[in-house]
Amino acid sequence: MLLADNTIGWVSLIYQAHALKTGESFKITGFYPDRFGTAELTINVRPEMKEIEYGGKTFPFFVCDVPSLGETHYVFASGQLMKAERIGQKLTILLEEYEELPSP
Repeated sequence: MLLADNTIGWVSLIYQAHALKTGESFKITGFYPDRFGTAELTINVRPEMKEIEYGGKTFPFFVCDVPSLGETHYVFASGQLMKAERIGQKLTILLEEYEELPSP
């Protein structure tokens, strides 16, 4: 996986390519071209899914902790990244529009 200034966009692609399972942990090796280095991201999926009402519908989502980025990600069951929070920085990136994607 390529990591750069738009890390959140690349991380979003991970979730769309990997079918998440509650309670699992998996690792992804990333490449930072600006540093000519690699990094290993461990993604820990929490044991239970949550639900959110969004646009008048209820959607299940996963909560994933990514310690190496210091982030928590909220991912729809379809794999689309809904929200990312930077722990300790009070930074939240929230999806403004949701388009249902086919399940992987």
